[in-house]
Formats: sequence, structure tokens, C-alpha cells
Amino acid sequence: MKEEIKASFQQESSEEDELILKAQAGDRRAFEELVLQNQQKILSLCYRLLGDTQAAQELAADAFAESFRSLKKFRRKAQFGTWLYRIALNLGYNRLRRAKRERKLFVSRDASETDVGAIHESPLQIEAEAASGPQPNPLETLEQDELRRQIRSVLAQLSKDHAQILILHDVEDLSYAELAEVLNCSPGTVMSRLSRAREAFRKKWNQMYGGMTHN
Repeated sequence: MKEEIKASFQQESSEEDELILKAQAGDRRAFEELVLQNQQKILSLCYRLLGDTQAAQELAADAFAESFRSLKKFRRKAQFGTWLYRIALNLGYNRLRRAKRERKLFVSRDASETDVGAIHESPLQIEAEAASGPQPNPLETLEQDELRRQIRSVLAQLSKDHAQILILHDVEDLSYAELAEVLNCSPGTVMSRLSRAREAFRKKWNQMYGGMTHN
């Protein structure tokens, strides 16, 4: 069974490599197949970043367009999906910064009740848990909308490295190993960077919105 599972993954990798080579040679259908294979997870990431369906679709489209333009630079040192993640993250962070400057941060997602004090441990947990929580009353919805707006405002003030690792770990729930691949660093670096990112978030939150309780 172990060998069968290993062979299955090797076959999937081989099929992806073949599609990449064809796409790099100008085969649009091969690139479209790569897009279809990764579309859902990229759309999910973009929605977590921006909190608005239309904005997420636009960001995902931009990410796929950028990946097509840069396809010949892809050297297959990482998985194609990982490479797409990096592109979407970079473009998404730039949008957050631009939205912050224009004061048009997107807030449209239903959310469950969340303790603001818990943000110190997992700054974006409200985003990850929102879809599975009970339907709040209108007042709770307004309060959570405001909290999400504040979270995105703080993220837009952080460095790209800090914002990205918080989103990937606390929202997308990537493991340390997955984070290391996406961010192109060691698992040990991931742990220290995540710790620094949470501390940076806490300090910026305190500057912008007042004290944050510790658990």
C-alpha cells in the first residue's frame, strides 16, 4: 500500500510537470488545466485576504495572469501551486496596502462571536472561523465587521513578511512545513518569523486601537 500511494503521488507530479512544460512552450490548454487544478485554493486565499467575493475574483484573475506572464521563469524547484501562492500573496498584500491608503478596506463576511483579546494568540482567527460559526444578530454582525476592518488595517501596516505569514498560518492553516515551502525558508525560520509577526501585530494593534489583553 505504501508503494502504491508513493507511485500515485509521483504520477501526479509527473502529470503536472508535463502540463508545465507544455504551458511554457505556449500551450494555452495546458495552462488552463493548471489554473483549474489550483483555482479553488487561490480563490480561497484571495477571499481570506480581501473579504469580498468580487475583489477576490479580481485578485485571483490577476494572479493567474501574472503567472502566465512569468511562466517561463518558473524552474519547478517548488510545486506550481506553491509558486501561485507566492504570486497571489504578493499581489494581495499590495492591494491591502493600496486599500489602506484609499481607506476602502473590504468588509463583507458573516462572522461568529470572537474575543478581541484572543487576537494576540491568533490575529486572524476570526477570519478562519467565521464560516462555521452561528449566525449572529445584527449588532454582533456590525461589531465583527468593524473588528475585521481593524484587523485588515493593522495587517496593511505590517511588513510583507509579517502579514503574509499571519495570513497563511492563522487563516489558511498551513503547517510549518507548508509555510517553509511557500515562503522558501526553513521550518525553524518559520517559527521565529511567526513569533515576531504576532508581536508586531500586537504592538501595532495597541498603537492603533488601544490595549490588547494577554491569554
